Amino acid sequence: IHPFESATGLVNAAASWGVLDCVCRKQKALIGEGCAHPVDVCMALGESPGAFDNNPVIRALSREQALATLKRAADAGLVHSVSNNQQGIQYICNCCTCSCGILRGMADLGIANVIARSAFVNVVDATACNGCEACLAWCQFDALSMDGIVRVDENRCIGCGVCVPACPSEALSLVRRPEDQVLPIPETAGDWRSDRLRARGLTPPAAN
Repeated sequence: IHPFESATGLVNAAASWGVLDCVCRKQKALIGEGCAHPVDVCMALGESPGAFDNNPVIRALSREQALATLKRAADAGLVHSVSNNQQGIQYICNCCTCSCGILRGMADLGIANVIARSAFVNVVDATACNGCEACLAWCQFDALSMDGIVRVDENRCIGCGVCVPACPSEALSLVRRPEDQVLPIPETAGDWRSDRLRARGLTPPAAN
C-alpha cells in the first residue's frame, strides 16, 4: 500500500504510462454490485518510452496525464497498491473495498496490518482535532473512531493516507511504524515468490 506521495514518486520514476479499466469494478458492475468509484484508473507503468503505444487494451498516457489520473483516483478516496517488490513496479491499482477482494477481506477481518503490513500508520494531533468526524467516511477499513477526538486502530489502519486530506483541521498525518513492525520488501518479484514458497515450507527452484 502506498500513500499518494509515494505513488506519485513511482509515476515520476517510470518511463511510460498507461491506463485501463479496473477489472474488479467492471466485474462487480456486471453482477449488479457496482460502486460509484471511477473505473478508468487502473494504471500501468513501463521502464522504456512508448511501451504502451498502440496497445489494444492499455491507453497510453503522458506523465502529466498519469499524474492527473492518480490524483483523480486519490480524490475519489481510492487506495494505491502495487506488487510486493521494490524493483520492476509495473502497475498501480487504485482500489476500493467495494470491489477489490483483497481489500474487502482485510476490512471484513479487521486485521489489515496483520494481513498486509504497512510501513506507515495514521496518527492524530489531539490538540488540532476538533471532533468534526469528517475523516470517518473516508476510511474504508473502519480504523477510525470517535472518543471526543478521533482514535486510530493500528491493526485496522493500512497507512494509505486517504483520510489525511479530508481533515479540515489537519489533525491527521502518516508516520513510519517502528522498524520491528516493518517487514523488508523483496527486491524483485522473483524474490517475493521465493519468500512465499519458504513461508509454505517449500524450497524455491535453483536459479539458472
